[in-house]
Amino acid sequence: MKALQQLALLLLVALAADMLTRYLHIAFPGSVLGMIIMLVLLSLKIIKPEHIEETSGFLLTNMAFFFIPAGVGIINSLSLIGQYGLFFILTTLVTTFLVMGITAWVIDLMVKTEHHDDTVAE
Repeated sequence: MKALQQLALLLLVALAADMLTRYLHIAFPGSVLGMIIMLVLLSLKIIKPEHIEETSGFLLTNMAFFFIPAGVGIINSLSLIGQYGLFFILTTLVTTFLVMGITAWVIDLMVKTEHHDDTVAE
Protein backbone atom coordinates (compact mmCIF):
# COMPACT_ATOMS: atom_id res chain seq x y z
CA MET A 1 0.00 0.00 0.00
CA LYS A 2 2.86 2.35 0.83
CA ALA A 3 4.30 1.99 -2.68
CA LEU A 4 0.93 2.87 -4.23
CA GLN A 5 0.67 6.00 -2.10
CA GLN A 6 4.17 7.03 -3.13
CA LEU A 7 3.37 6.37 -6.79
CA ALA A 8 0.18 8.41 -6.45
CA LEU A 9 2.19 11.31 -5.02
CA LEU A 10 4.71 11.18 -7.87
CA LEU A 11 1.93 10.97 -10.45
CA LEU A 12 0.06 13.85 -8.80
CA VAL A 13 3.09 16.12 -9.11
CA ALA A 14 3.60 15.02 -12.73
CA LEU A 15 -0.06 15.62 -13.53
CA ALA A 16 -0.04 19.06 -11.89
CA ALA A 17 3.04 20.06 -13.87
CA ASP A 18 1.52 18.80 -17.12
CA MET A 19 -1.73 20.67 -16.45
CA LEU A 20 0.22 23.86 -15.69
CA THR A 21 2.07 23.72 -18.98
CA ARG A 22 -1.12 22.99 -20.93
CA TYR A 23 -3.43 25.55 -19.33
CA LEU A 24 -0.87 28.34 -19.04
CA HIS A 25 0.42 27.59 -22.56
CA ILE A 26 3.99 27.36 -21.32
CA ALA A 27 6.43 26.25 -24.00
CA PHE A 28 8.16 23.95 -21.53
CA PRO A 29 7.89 20.18 -21.14
CA GLY A 30 5.57 19.18 -18.31
CA SER A 31 7.93 16.41 -17.26
CA VAL A 32 10.78 18.88 -16.72
CA LEU A 33 8.50 21.25 -14.85
CA GLY A 34 7.40 18.28 -12.72
CA MET A 35 11.00 17.56 -11.77
CA ILE A 36 11.51 21.22 -10.87
CA ILE A 37 8.34 21.20 -8.75
CA MET A 38 9.48 18.00 -7.03
CA LEU A 39 12.90 19.55 -6.35
CA VAL A 40 11.24 22.60 -4.80
CA LEU A 41 8.90 20.44 -2.71
CA LEU A 42 11.82 18.33 -1.48
CA SER A 43 14.02 21.38 -0.83
CA LEU A 44 11.29 23.08 1.18
CA LYS A 45 10.73 19.79 3.04
CA ILE A 46 7.05 19.78 2.03
CA ILE A 47 7.73 16.30 0.71
CA LYS A 48 10.34 14.29 2.56
CA PRO A 49 12.55 11.77 0.74
CA GLU A 50 10.97 8.99 2.78
CA HIS A 51 7.60 9.85 1.20
CA ILE A 52 8.83 8.76 -2.25
CA GLU A 53 11.90 6.65 -1.49
CA GLU A 54 10.53 3.15 -2.14
CA THR A 55 8.74 3.91 -5.41
CA SER A 56 11.42 6.22 -6.79
CA GLY A 57 14.06 3.59 -6.00
CA PHE A 58 12.03 0.98 -7.86
CA LEU A 59 11.58 3.30 -10.86
CA LEU A 60 15.29 4.12 -10.96
CA THR A 61 16.24 0.46 -10.70
CA ASN A 62 13.98 -0.43 -13.63
CA MET A 63 14.64 2.68 -15.70
CA ALA A 64 15.86 0.67 -18.70
CA PHE A 65 12.28 -0.44 -19.41
CA PHE A 66 11.26 3.17 -20.00
CA PHE A 67 13.72 3.42 -22.90
CA ILE A 68 12.09 0.60 -24.89
CA PRO A 69 9.45 2.86 -26.53
CA ALA A 70 12.13 5.40 -27.40
CA GLY A 71 14.26 2.64 -28.95
CA VAL A 72 11.34 1.47 -31.06
CA GLY A 73 10.74 5.07 -32.15
CA ILE A 74 14.38 5.37 -33.19
CA ILE A 75 14.16 2.18 -35.23
CA ASN A 76 11.07 3.57 -36.96
CA SER A 77 13.01 6.75 -37.82
CA LEU A 78 16.17 5.25 -39.31
CA SER A 79 15.81 7.34 -42.47
CA LEU A 80 15.93 10.53 -40.38
CA ILE A 81 18.96 9.27 -38.51
CA GLY A 82 20.71 8.66 -41.80
CA GLN A 83 19.87 12.15 -42.93
CA TYR A 84 20.62 14.01 -39.68
CA GLY A 85 22.85 11.53 -37.85
CA LEU A 86 25.87 13.81 -37.52
CA PHE A 87 23.67 16.59 -36.13
CA PHE A 88 22.15 14.15 -33.61
CA ILE A 89 25.57 12.97 -32.49
CA LEU A 90 26.95 16.50 -32.10
CA THR A 91 23.85 17.66 -30.25
CA THR A 92 24.00 14.65 -27.94
CA LEU A 93 27.68 15.23 -27.15
CA VAL A 94 27.32 18.96 -26.55
CA THR A 95 24.21 18.64 -24.37
CA THR A 96 25.68 15.71 -22.41
CA PHE A 97 28.76 17.70 -21.45
CA LEU A 98 26.64 20.78 -20.79
CA VAL A 99 24.35 18.86 -18.43
CA MET A 100 27.32 17.23 -16.70
CA GLY A 101 29.00 20.62 -16.24
CA ILE A 102 25.88 22.35 -14.92
CA THR A 103 25.15 19.42 -12.60
CA ALA A 104 28.69 19.52 -11.21
CA TRP A 105 28.42 23.29 -10.74
CA VAL A 106 25.08 23.04 -8.90
CA ILE A 107 26.32 20.22 -6.66
CA ASP A 108 29.46 22.22 -5.89
CA LEU A 109 27.28 25.19 -4.89
CA MET A 110 25.09 22.95 -2.74
CA VAL A 111 28.10 21.40 -0.98
CA LYS A 112 29.64 24.81 -0.34
CA THR A 113 26.34 26.11 1.03
CA GLU A 114 25.92 23.05 3.25
CA HIS A 115 29.51 23.34 4.46
CA HIS A 116 28.99 27.06 5.11
CA ASP A 117 25.77 26.33 7.06
CA ASP A 118 27.61 23.73 9.17
CA THR A 119 30.44 26.11 10.07
CA VAL A 120 28.00 28.94 10.92
CA ALA A 121 25.99 26.62 13.21
CA GLU A 122 29.10 25.71 15.18
